[in-house]
Amino acid sequence: MKESIILDKKASDEADIIDNAANESDLYLKSLEERVTILTTLKEVNFYMGNSLELIDVIKNIIDVVLGVLGVTSCSICLKKESKWSINEKNMLVNTNVIDDKYVNEIYEIIEKQGGELLIKDLAHEPKFNQTKGSFIAIEINRKDIKYGYIALYYDNPETISESKIELFRLIVAQFGLYIENAYLYESVTLASITDNLTGMYNRTHLNRTLTNKCFTNIEKVGIIMADIDDFKKINDNYGHLFGDVVLKYTGELFKEVAKEYNGTAFRYGGEEMLIVFENIDKEKLCSAANEINEKFRENTYFKKDKKLNFTISVGVSKDILYFKDLDIFKLINLADEALYEAKKSGKNCYKVKTI
Repeated sequence: MKESIILDKKASDEADIIDNAANESDLYLKSLEERVTILTTLKEVNFYMGNSLELIDVIKNIIDVVLGVLGVTSCSICLKKESKWSINEKNMLVNTNVIDDKYVNEIYEIIEKQGGELLIKDLAHEPKFNQTKGSFIAIEINRKDIKYGYIALYYDNPETISESKIELFRLIVAQFGLYIENAYLYESVTLASITDNLTGMYNRTHLNRTLTNKCFTNIEKVGIIMADIDDFKKINDNYGHLFGDVVLKYTGELFKEVAKEYNGTAFRYGGEEMLIVFENIDKEKLCSAANEINEKFRENTYFKKDKKLNFTISVGVSKDILYFKDLDIFKLINLADEALYEAKKSGKNCYKVKTI
């Protein structure tokens, strides 16, 4: 009898060991399956992201990946560049911003204080959000100690965000910093290739590419301003090339300012020649822009060895008053060049207008 009890207990213990081993095996297999799922997902994410380098494409791909993999209601990416925030949002089910625009910066500060992550399981009592229900999670996007911003997910039901989803989200976001970094590097290299490094204006190469690829229609009122600093060779000869560069830099700033004011694009055409291409501008505004360039350039004072110096600039203006359906923009530039030549012949320090 005693031996029977011992045998039964031994059999029971062995059965428990087998059950425990089976349970551990099941847990291990489940854990292994989850890891395989995560690795497969991360591989798919990398494949989907591809080799996109344009920032807008990278953002679009990131949002598409998150919407597809995590099944969220909406996804927002908030990037900070040069102290300015830009929000990029794409919604699957609802068409509304989750975060109130007034609190974008404040939300990021909270994320930073909490170690780069913010989880709110119920938005019912959160005034900083436009939604009155649902759950929210945001994780910082960073790379090599550079903080680019954050990506936020919104689920329209509270308590929807599981620990497994949070962990997967963390792993996915960890890869996004690299893609954002590459996009910014590409952006800076691209910008450098089309920008004049002295004036900060677009260069002539970019002008030619832009105008070659641009199709102007008969509904657009196109105008050109071309300007040339008067007696610039004398400025270089009398005061040195470094001082001449100072004058060119100011000219670039002035042209960018006027271009922005009148909805145009400024280019350094060559040497001391600057050019602005305007779209949808009438003749009156075009002449106002030219006059503003003349006046501000003339009134700007430089100092050299206790001397106060002022210089002048001549401006040529061309306008397509017939609004040709297939406008030859290069013909309009040549016309502005002719108008500039007339301004020089008329005593400089003025603007002249030619129209097609």
